[in-house]
Amino acid sequence: MQIGILGGTFDPVHFGHLLMAEQALEQAQLDQVWLMPSARPPHKLDAVISSFDRRVEMLEFAIAGLEKQFRVSTVEAEMTGPSYTYATLEKLCTMHPEHSWHLIIGQDSLNEFPTWREPAKILTMAQLLVVARPGQETISPEELVTKIGLPPESQRSIQWIQMPLVEFSSTDLRNRARLGKSLRFQTPHAVAVYIREKKLYLK
Repeated sequence: MQIGILGGTFDPVHFGHLLMAEQALEQAQLDQVWLMPSARPPHKLDAVISSFDRRVEMLEFAIAGLEKQFRVSTVEAEMTGPSYTYATLEKLCTMHPEHSWHLIIGQDSLNEFPTWREPAKILTMAQLLVVARPGQETISPEELVTKIGLPPESQRSIQWIQMPLVEFSSTDLRNRARLGKSLRFQTPHAVAVYIREKKLYLK
């Protein structure tokens, strides 16, 4: 199967995440997209984030009824240390050698990709699906593969995904929840209800 991976903190998941997943599913003709909450995000080791189980539950509410196309993967909870993408991919390739992997990232992350841990190794294990953001300058595929020490033909492992320009932010949703404001039209209703009932983000 052709499997897309969309990783993130998902604290909370919002419609921007879900739209990225669906556009990648359709445009790259994937069989499934796995939403993969980061257990210990390297760039947020000192940040206060919701528990892994809470973030998993919100994702499961978000994709309820759509399990044929989407699933929630908890593989990073089984790993030790910071949740580096290359290590997650190594584990997935070992667990599911029958699948082909596609890593879904935003265009802003493409600029940072050469600074990730083992970027060249990532491109040997997965194709990059880069979700375009209109008007945003970005590193070219040619420059990217040169920076991380791969031959020019490796740029074939990078595919652009077009997506309508939408501005959703987990930070904004947390702030709105803290102030008691509506989360309607920004996250699935079941997720908004879960946030309210569990009194998330009030502190």
